[in-house]
Amino acid sequence: MNGNGKDTGERRRFAGIAQIALVLAVFAVAIYFARAPEMGGQQTSVVRAQMQDPEVAVAHPVRGQHSLSVSLTGEVRAQGKVGLRSQVAGRVLSVSPALRGGGTFRAGQTLLTIDPTDLEIDLKVKKALLQQQEARLRWRELRAEEKREEFQSRNPGRPVPPLVNNETEIARYQARVDAARAAVEKSELDLARTRYSLPFDGRIVETTAMRGQLVGPLEPFGLAFSRESLEVEAPISLDDLDYLDPAEGRAVQLVANGELFPAFVDRVAPIVNRRSRLVRLYVKFADSVPLANIPAPGTFVNLSIEGPAFENSLLLPKAAEQANGTVWVVRGGALEAVTPRSLGRTEAGWIVSDFDTGDGVVLGAVPAAEPGVSVTVVDASRNFRGE
Repeated sequence: MNGNGKDTGERRRFAGIAQIALVLAVFAVAIYFARAPEMGGQQTSVVRAQMQDPEVAVAHPVRGQHSLSVSLTGEVRAQGKVGLRSQVAGRVLSVSPALRGGGTFRAGQTLLTIDPTDLEIDLKVKKALLQQQEARLRWRELRAEEKREEFQSRNPGRPVPPLVNNETEIARYQARVDAARAAVEKSELDLARTRYSLPFDGRIVETTAMRGQLVGPLEPFGLAFSRESLEVEAPISLDDLDYLDPAEGRAVQLVANGELFPAFVDRVAPIVNRRSRLVRLYVKFADSVPLANIPAPGTFVNLSIEGPAFENSLLLPKAAEQANGTVWVVRGGALEAVTPRSLGRTEAGWIVSDFDTGDGVVLGAVPAAEPGVSVTVVDASRNFRGE
């Protein structure tokens, strides 16, 4: 009995100790979790302390006039080609070096000469016939003058009748003289045409002319195009065309085969393509460009057309643009989000409508950027002009 009672007392003593230990453990856990938020807050405060006042660089855009350049791609074309035909028949005596494929020529430059012998003889004959008709006319005029004097001596004071003046016969011989004179002029013209030329500056596409060849009005001996027919066709959108309005006469920088050419907008097609909704723009090369330097028809070219300037606009650096077309502005040491109205982009930067830039426009990304976040400006750039 006494042994069992002793064992029972010991078990109760150990159970009490275990209960006390359990209570102490629960109390310790409670104290730990009670202090955990405070420790977390301290850590959060440290992180926030580390993220405060990020350093940013800003630009100060200058208000003024800024313009966009419309970039297009086009093709050089010759709007028409001229068939080379001699207006007189004959054998070719000489051919100019310009009369060959790719050759250039000036207006009035002799491209080939035709044997003029037959036409020179014909001209002599026509001149002789003219002299004959003039002599006959003069004889009739002298005869009429004699009859008129004889009539007046016999009939003083009376008007001379037309029959006495021989007016009808004189008119008939005058017509013969005029016809003979026209025949001489035609022969002179044909003789001049033995020196073949064209009335415009141009280039030769192809030719078969050679010395000794018979040429004439019926058979062409080549093709050429004029400088005036050379132009660039470029499709342009209606929005770009509206921005350039008026487009006619605007200066164009044209690049072909790595070479820059001055040009200008000549005209705009009156029809919009039904499928592409684009309009044809026609560009002419400046007169200062030598004909030999103008790219050949079929050459693809790049065009840059400067449009009208936007008044009181801003040119922002490319690095100023943030997500969704916004920018960060520093005002009173804090960030402020602004969404400017975009007018277009150029190689120099981003053109936008005027807005209050505060203490500067932030360049580049800002970590953990939010409106109202304090920042430190460490690199205030010079006034940005896109230069």
